[in-house]
Amino acid sequence: MIKLIHPGSEYFVQCIAKEPNIQDFLSRLKEHSKETYEHSYRVASLCADIGRDLDFSAYDRICAGYSGLLHDIGKLQILRDILEKSSLTKEELSSIRKHSRFGFLMIRKLGYHDVMNVIVAHHEYKIDPYPRNGDDRRNDFRNAEERRDKSDRIVKLAQVLAAADIYDGLSYQRSYKPPFPRQMIEEFLKQEYVGDKKYADLVLERHYSDE
Repeated sequence: MIKLIHPGSEYFVQCIAKEPNIQDFLSRLKEHSKETYEHSYRVASLCADIGRDLDFSAYDRICAGYSGLLHDIGKLQILRDILEKSSLTKEELSSIRKHSRFGFLMIRKLGYHDVMNVIVAHHEYKIDPYPRNGDDRRNDFRNAEERRDKSDRIVKLAQVLAAADIYDGLSYQRSYKPPFPRQMIEEFLKQEYVGDKKYADLVLERHYSDE
């Protein structure tokens, strides 16, 4: 069960990360891919900030923080060599795209119903969405086992996570790219993100206010 902590705490994300199950996941992720581990902390903090800016309920802000920390946890099941490559083959890209579904199945074991549904959907608000792309796939065996929740609040949290994830990926150096300058960040975010525009705008406002 997700524990509520004071939503205004500066150590908000660190408190979440101290939960034993979460700490175990993050320790494994740090060893497997330090870059992904650091990205996850930044995304979690940004999600929590957006939740505060938009006056989310305490529970939804907690869910946003958990989802940010764990959104790439499925990459534990992707070979490190693939995660660190500067360019990918079609097969390797297909492998990486399985991480959101892997994360869903891993988090489901903890009973974090809302978090797992946010995690599996966070790449579905991008111009090239996955694992679902808007098609009706209810007869797909894999989706039958997912039993996904697509309520309005899950969609909201997934869109916040998507905007934060894209922004951070553009703003910081990754194995496959350098950090992008301000103009490119704005252009790429507006191009790649197809969720509610207000979340992308908030991300950019925070970026500009920090400069």
